[in-house]
Amino acid sequence: MTTIQQPPNFMELVARQKIGDKASAWEIFKWERIGDGNDFLISLGETRTKTSGVNKGQITWRGLDGRMLPNGKAVVTEAETQSAEAQHESETGNCSVCGNTGQSFASWSVAEGTKYRTCRRCNGTGKAPSGSTEAKA
Repeated sequence: MTTIQQPPNFMELVARQKIGDKASAWEIFKWERIGDGNDFLISLGETRTKTSGVNKGQITWRGLDGRMLPNGKAVVTEAETQSAEAQHESETGNCSVCGNTGQSFASWSVAEGTKYRTCRRCNGTGKAPSGSTEAKA
């Protein structure tokens, strides 16, 4: 199974900026679509590491109900996410969809794992398209 490093989760970055430094040890617990469906209410929660079983060492939120970060919710709009993506491309010169790999997520299945395809935004170059503030395809 091939693993390709992906770009930052821009929605999460915006939420963490809004919530502040206290969110550094917390993980996204829940995404809720709000409004017209393009905006999200992001909730951060405390995780624990599984200590046994086939998923030993992975994180989970199970058994931690109610252990949300106090004031750990933020509304993230589509415009804010797009702005963070444009800023990333401007600062790094890398495509915000594929993270400079030239490959983007295509699908996932239990049998075959994650499949990737040539990034449509940068046509596989990994570099931010010229005029990268234009809408993504």
